[in-house]
Parts: sequence; C-alpha cells; structure tokens
Amino acid sequence: MAADRSANIKKIVFLLLLVAAVYGRGLFAGFVWDDKYLIVQKAAFFQNPANALKIFVMPDQPLDASSAYYRLQNPFAETFPYYRPLNTLTYMLDARLWGLNPFWYHLENLLLHAAAVLVLYLLIRLVFGEEMLAFFAAAIWAVYPLNAEPVDLISARNILLCFLLVLVSLYFLARSSEKGGSSEKGGVKLAGAIISVAAFFLAFLSKEQAVALPFFLLSFGLLTKDKALKTDWKVLAGFLLAGGGYFLLRHAALGAFVSEGGISLSADIFRHVCAVLFEDFKLIVLPFKLNADYTSEAVPFGILKAAAALCGLALLVYLALRRKGPEPVRAGALWVLWGLAPISGIVMIPSSPVADRYLYPVTAGFVLMIAWGLAAWRKKRPCAALAAFAALALVLGARTFERNFIWSDNVSLYSSMVRSDPSNAKAHYNLGSAYMDANNLPAAIGQLRTAAVLAPGLARIHVNLGVAYAKDGMYEWALAEFGSAIKLDPSGSSEAHDDIGRVYANMGRMKDAMAEFQTAVNLNPGNAVALNNLGLAYETEGDIKDAVKEFQKAVLAAGPGFGLAMRNLERAEQMLQGR
Repeated sequence: MAADRSANIKKIVFLLLLVAAVYGRGLFAGFVWDDKYLIVQKAAFFQNPANALKIFVMPDQPLDASSAYYRLQNPFAETFPYYRPLNTLTYMLDARLWGLNPFWYHLENLLLHAAAVLVLYLLIRLVFGEEMLAFFAAAIWAVYPLNAEPVDLISARNILLCFLLVLVSLYFLARSSEKGGSSEKGGVKLAGAIISVAAFFLAFLSKEQAVALPFFLLSFGLLTKDKALKTDWKVLAGFLLAGGGYFLLRHAALGAFVSEGGISLSADIFRHVCAVLFEDFKLIVLPFKLNADYTSEAVPFGILKAAAALCGLALLVYLALRRKGPEPVRAGALWVLWGLAPISGIVMIPSSPVADRYLYPVTAGFVLMIAWGLAAWRKKRPCAALAAFAALALVLGARTFERNFIWSDNVSLYSSMVRSDPSNAKAHYNLGSAYMDANNLPAAIGQLRTAAVLAPGLARIHVNLGVAYAKDGMYEWALAEFGSAIKLDPSGSSEAHDDIGRVYANMGRMKDAMAEFQTAVNLNPGNAVALNNLGLAYETEGDIKDAVKEFQKAVLAAGPGFGLAMRNLERAEQMLQGR
C-alpha cells in the first residue's frame, strides 16, 4: 500500500513538473488580444468591490462594447452573447490583488491547467481503476498543443475554469456512486452529489460549454457497463435544475437564453457545421498547423471535407455504441461527441467558427482513447509502449512549448496570425495597430495598407492608416486616408475630421484645423478629444475665453478621468484670471 501511494505521488509530481516545464515560459508574457478589453480597460471597474454584484447582471464584454466609439475603434468587433460572471470575478480578484502585473494572471492560468490535469488523472483512475491509463491520458493532455491557447491567453481562462469544474463535478459524482450501505457512507454519497451539482453550476457560470456534461452523463449511464459514473434520476434532475438556473440568469443579463440568432437548421447551417467539424477533427488528430484566429473564410465548406466530417462522427458513434468495446474508448468517444456539440456551429459563435481553446475539453476524451491503446500495449510490450509514450509526449510538448512564444506580445501574436492566414484582414489590421503602439511606423503602414486592400469598405482601417502616415510626417498621405474614411462613413467620421484638424494644426493651418475640429464636434457632441483639440486651437489663436468653454465641454463629456482636458482647463482658467 505504501509503495502504491509513493508511486502515485511520484506520478502527480511528474505531471506538475511537466506542466511547469512546458508552460513556464508563458508566465513572462504580457496582456494580449482581448486581455486589453476584458481586463486592462476594466481595471478601474474591478477596483470597486460593489461592482462584484453588477458582474452577475451584465454580459461578459468590454465596458463600452455597445458604444459607437468602440465600434469605430474596433472595425472587426464581434457581438457579445456571453455570460460568464465567475470567470470575470477571477479577473476582479486578480486586479485587486496584483493590479495590472500580467505575471500573476498567467500564473493563475497555469495553476488552473495543472489542477485540471491532476483531477483528470484522479478521475480516470477512480472510474476505470487503471493507474497507467490515467497517467498516460493526463500526461498527454497536459502537453497537448491545442491547450497552449487557453493557458497562455489570460482572457481564455473561462475555458480552463469551466473544464476544471466539470472534472471536479465528475470526480465527486464518481465518488458518490461508489457502493456502500452504512449511514455514514450514505452521507458521503449525498455530499458528493451536492458538490458535483454545485461544481457543474459554477462551470456554467464560467463558460457555456458546460452544457455538454448532463448529456454525456445520461448517455454514459445508458450505454456503458461501468457503474462509477452512473447516477440516479434525482442527481440528474439536480444537474438539469442547475442548468436551468444558469439559463435564467443568462436571460436576465443578455435578454436571450442562447444567442440573438438562437438555434436554426438550414442547408447553410449544415454546410457550416460540416466545415467546422472537419477543421475540429483535423486539429484534434494533427495539432501542429495551428492558428490563433480561424476566420470563416479559412474554414470553407467542401464536399470531401463534409464527407470526412460525417465519417468522423460515424466513427465516434460506432466506438461509443460498440458493446464489446473497451470502456475507456467508449467514454472517450462519448465525451468527444458531446464536447463537439456546443462548438459545432449549430449555435453560431461570433468570435470565431473554430478556435484551439474551444477544443480544450474535447481533447481530454481523445487522449483517453490514445491512452487506452498505450496502456493495452504496455501489458504486452512494456518497453515499446513506454518508448512510444515518451516520444509522443516529447513531440507534443515541444510543439506546445513553441506555441508559448507567439503569445508573448501582440506583435508576436498577430504576426503568427498573418503567417498562418495572409488573407486575414483583421490580423493585418491588428498587427498594424500593434506596430503603431510600438512606434514602428513603416511596419504599421505596410500592414494597414494590406488590411485596407483586403477589407476596402472599413473606414476605421483608413483612419488608423492616416494616423500612421501623420505620425511619420507624411501629411498629404494622411489627409487622403482620412478623406477615404469620411467617404466610407460620413455620419461616423467625427474622429476622422478630428484627425484632419490635427494634421492641419501641425501644418500651421490653424483656421482650417479649427473648422475640422468643429465639424468633428458637430457630428459627435460627446467627442471629448475633439473638444479638447478645439480648445487648444482657440488657445493658440489667443481666444482664451472660448478655449475655457471647450475644455469645460471636454471634461463634461469625458469626466474627470480625462486628465489632459482637466490640466488644459486649469491652465486656461489661470490665464483668463491673469488677464
């Protein structure tokens, strides 16, 4: 018994060291991609403890996601039919504990993944009673390349938290299903069932993919001989009630149970689902040619792809229904099937039709099937099986370690997107914006020009390109780009007119600059930046009284957080009093 316990501890330590070795490099990355909107720009919001309650009645989105300004700044912005309050609460806790030091946020993601690996190991060992099966599955899943995205991207924590809680729910359900007749045992079983249902509810509050769990449990109980995860109807009813409670909260926050579009069945949806499933199967089986942003154009429908996707589904159904099949294989096939259902495209996902992070829970079922093959082989040829396991873990781990580097910063991330899909206009735009933030103006101009060619109808691209030209002193080119933006979106061109005003001011054409600032304000009276610039123009022209009025309007429009306007107002008022 002591020897078994020691071996078990060694396996757990090995799994933890494996996670640390593969993902430790990611601890030193920064905030990237959606981290900016979901964490960094919410820092002040997170510092107010009273906002913890607000999180439960609001969508999981940027604070200004519904504003016209946000849409202007983010021409490729998605809708936000997301309700993930528990995940957002972890960001609030991090912000209050660590401020905006990304190291601790990344560490929390790594620890959540490590915890999920350990619970997966304990769960498989408990359910199937095979220690090496559990070890092989947990170790391979720990280093699976598709998992790099949810571990390295802080704002993908929702999927880490969700699946960890799903695994915890399954583990305690398995514990509560163990046989025993004493009253003490009955109390343990009841407590395990309650914890299982509670963990499922918390998983739902982290991400919508938890919906697969009760369907998996129902099919597992009906189709397999194994008793460890079978549950009675009372416990299953608890899962359904917990799910119903989540959807009621979701409807209160979003005004919809599923999404604005809901679930629809049509020929177009069928083609979309086939294309998505083909890409998902390809990524699961061959997780090497990866992309952080799979666009709809990069996931096209094809007859051969549809046939391959349907064959993949048929194979999974066969493995799940095959009565003489090994229980781990049947369980793995069932989990992959139910895991794919919510991400298959039947309900449209606005952020991306396919993503590595979506497959984080799904791959656990796939590696369970692989692990069964290795464990069965080990009984016949132990050395060969262990060598195959080591080689597989090394290859997968090396690819995962390599993926850590693309998440270091936005330039690395968006560069990888451009390399993976040169036709992705959003990737070129984001890379251009990242280069501009890094003050690499020639590179920024090159990427933004490519984005403008790929997506010629988006005014915001021309605005950013004009800003890059202006920063580089190419004023005539900048004015041309701002003019293009105004033609594409005349009513939403307040910022473009403000930018033209700045260019004219830099060129010494102050009257023309003031006219453009005034046009920007007329189009959007709440444009605090344009109001501030108009005030500066009045001040330059010696009209301090009108300058004070515009600075006051700017502060009123943006609030006291607009420090530049506040300082300008104080200076102008002092100048006015000095007269």
